Amino acid sequence: MQLEGNAEIFVDEASLWDHGKFATTNIVVSQKFLAERPALVRQILLANNAAISFLNESSNEATAKELVQEELLARTGKKLTQATIDGAWGSLSFSADPVAASLRQNFIHGVEAGVLRGSPSAKEISGIYDLRILNTLLKQANSAQVSADGLGKE
Repeated sequence: MQLEGNAEIFVDEASLWDHGKFATTNIVVSQKFLAERPALVRQILLANNAAISFLNESSNEATAKELVQEELLARTGKKLTQATIDGAWGSLSFSADPVAASLRQNFIHGVEAGVLRGSPSAKEISGIYDLRILNTLLKQANSAQVSADGLGKE
């Protein structure tokens, strides 16, 4: 809509978050599953880290966009215009960092909006992240480790 001249950006969500960073996806397993199947969780995280590395390699950008277009076509029967995907791509970032502070803030907003139960203190979600396997993999790959800083343990 913006490219066709019919719309303006009302708010760029990145402007609402510290350093413009917020999580849109987290990999989640139950504690029971993690305890029973740590090797499978490790393999999932390895695959996710490989995908993140692929997406962050600038020489893969054209291929990544093609893959997105193919998936959109397969699922919807339509592709985005090249101008649309090119314009949107610059707003994307790919990271293994769970951006814990954004999960905490989303939880608080959900409680305040009445769609989640709990208290805005976010005590209910402290300890939600177990980053041991992920950080082991990141360390083995000589990548920066991640933390749950900002989640809060009030």
